[in-house]
Parts: sequence; structure tokens; C-alpha cells
Amino acid sequence: MDIEDIEGALQVFSRKDLQTVVTVKTVMDREGISFKDLEDYLKVLTRRIKDYNRKQAKAYKKRVEEFERQKEEWKKRTDRCPVCGEPLMLTRVRAPKGSGNVHGYRSVWYCIGESCTYEKYSKAILEDLYHEVMKREVE
Repeated sequence: MDIEDIEGALQVFSRKDLQTVVTVKTVMDREGISFKDLEDYLKVLTRRIKDYNRKQAKAYKKRVEEFERQKEEWKKRTDRCPVCGEPLMLTRVRAPKGSGNVHGYRSVWYCIGESCTYEKYSKAILEDLYHEVMKREVE
């Protein structure tokens, strides 16, 4: 086969891709690995990746379900918005005390109502407020 034919057949591969093929072929020859062995190995790797991805997806789904369960428990225990009556959520104030946060707020209560913009800032630590709310009895 001449150079032009090789170029035509392999033009979709970069020089780096082709160098990798040469390196793999060299190692396979040295170790006595056949092309069939390589194909079988790739099938095993593919199965492992699929199994891993399935496990990760299952774990993620479980985390999402747990988060949703906790969110529903939160909604049962938290205060209601004084403006619209929806449950209040809690988040951390991102800016530390300084020019953007002169009062040193650490957390903010906010309404989850679609058109409500109620917010109430607090100097309390988010985790402390969270635990306080979750200790409340469900009404």
C-alpha cells in the first residue's frame, strides 16, 4: 500500500491517535496479547463502566429522594411567610462581614412563593437554625 492510500484510509485519525495505535501494538506484541484478547478486554471495561454508572445513578437517585423527603419534613416544621403563607426556606449569606454585609448577617430566610419576595436576614448560623427547625414537632 502506498502513502497516499494509507493517508486516505487513516485521514480521520490524528498523528497522536496513530502513535497511540503503534504503542498499543508494540505492547500487545511484547506481551503476547492478541487482537481478540483486546476486544474481550474492551467488552469487560465497557461492562464495568456501565455497572459503575448504574450504581452512581442509583446512589444519586437515592440522594435526591432523601433530599426531597427532608425538604418535605422541613416544610412541615418551618415558619410560614408573613406575606403569603408559603413555607420559608433558609440559605447562607455568601458575603462575609464587610462592605457588602455591614451587619454581619450569616443566613437569610426567604419565601418559596412564586411571586413573593419576602426575606428576613439573621446573624444566626444556618446550621443552628436548621437544627432548631428540625427539632420542632410537626403540627
